[in-house]
Amino acid sequence: MSRPVGQYDPTMEWGRAFRRRPVLTNTAILTGSALLERFLGGFYRVVLARTAGPETLGLLQYCLPFLRLGLIVATLGLPAALTKAVAEAMARGKNDEAAAMAVWALRTVGFVSLALSGGLLILAPLWRPLFPDPRVWPLFGRLAPVLVAAAVGMVLQGWQQGRNRMWTLALAGLWGQLGKLGLGVFLITRAAQRGPVAMAKAALTAMAASEIMVCLFLFFTGRLTASSPPRRAVVSRLLRLALPLMGDGLVFALAGAADMVIIPARLLAAGYRPTAITSMVGRAWGMAFPTLFLPMVFVWPLSAANLPVVAAQTARKELRGLRRRIGRLYLTVTGISLVAAAAFSLLARPVVATLYSAPEAAPFLAAFAWAAPPIYLAGLGGDLLVALGLTRSLFGHSVFSVIVRTGLIYLFTGRPRLGIFGAVLGVACGNGLLAVTTGWTVKKHVEELEKGGF
Repeated sequence: MSRPVGQYDPTMEWGRAFRRRPVLTNTAILTGSALLERFLGGFYRVVLARTAGPETLGLLQYCLPFLRLGLIVATLGLPAALTKAVAEAMARGKNDEAAAMAVWALRTVGFVSLALSGGLLILAPLWRPLFPDPRVWPLFGRLAPVLVAAAVGMVLQGWQQGRNRMWTLALAGLWGQLGKLGLGVFLITRAAQRGPVAMAKAALTAMAASEIMVCLFLFFTGRLTASSPPRRAVVSRLLRLALPLMGDGLVFALAGAADMVIIPARLLAAGYRPTAITSMVGRAWGMAFPTLFLPMVFVWPLSAANLPVVAAQTARKELRGLRRRIGRLYLTVTGISLVAAAAFSLLARPVVATLYSAPEAAPFLAAFAWAAPPIYLAGLGGDLLVALGLTRSLFGHSVFSVIVRTGLIYLFTGRPRLGIFGAVLGVACGNGLLAVTTGWTVKKHVEELEKGGF
């Protein structure tokens, strides 16, 4: 039944509020899509874990950190830098300059990623001595198409985020998850009879196909044209912002790859069999650790929607609103992380039993649970430093925290009483250090801006 003309409609007030506050709209869009993406991604991981088992997850966990490392090198730090640069350029009305930067970044990353993927195919056998499990290195050839498509897609995402096209980002994420879910379930089920290596190859093939689908969607919806190449000064400014970001990402990617070399080596020296180590890594890093990030469905949209706004407020010197926005972000993320930590600590066994039908992974989730607050806050602090243009500071903090983290992982994992749980403790301590240092730097920078020091 229609509402009588003139009668108060509360939905109209919500509509006006969303139109007046685009950040609220963007956050709602990204939160809704992220919830659906997490559901689809979680369902895919559940199917993968139940069908393939911890051994296949362990094989994948050996490979994926090296894929992340390749993506950091291939993208040169440009996607996040492009988001900030595009937002600032459009805030000043320089739309042509923003498009020119994006086209240049897309061409550059496309060339570098193709070169890296070719090298990955040629040099794949050289990875063999790094892993105690000889079944790992043949999987590296499957990473090449994922690398190219994901790198190009990340640049296109940076362009769309800088333009505040959150609907496009949301649809792209859902499109990719649906593709990976449908194709992944089909290929993994068909490969189940051929063993863990075949299922790992099937999962990587599905990942490559979904990344290509996302890349094509973003390309055709991006409307990315430039009448002329960017000026040299513009490119230099973009690279000055991007390269420290690449350095920051490279530090963490190298640390993640080192983890998958150090942890198995230390456990092997402690007397564990290679196949047992692979299964253990699958339960800890393939089941428990990703579960820790499920509540990030509420954190990532906040960060993604606010990053271009923080950059624009900084450029326009809207300092009072900037301080309030940052304070609200920290309070919200802290609350979410504490609730997540308590839930995973108390309900570890039913969570992993329900999701993966693997109650033996519960001790790993319980151990990771209280790493949630430092991990969530470290991620927020890093995003804010990027939005504020403090990429060099972020790089310095990242290097220091990763050195501490890697040292602690090496030290603790070698202790028989801790074993792989020592690696969990090292991850928590490293992220805690990064959360504190990035938060302190954000606070000091905003204070300096208010004093007119920048």
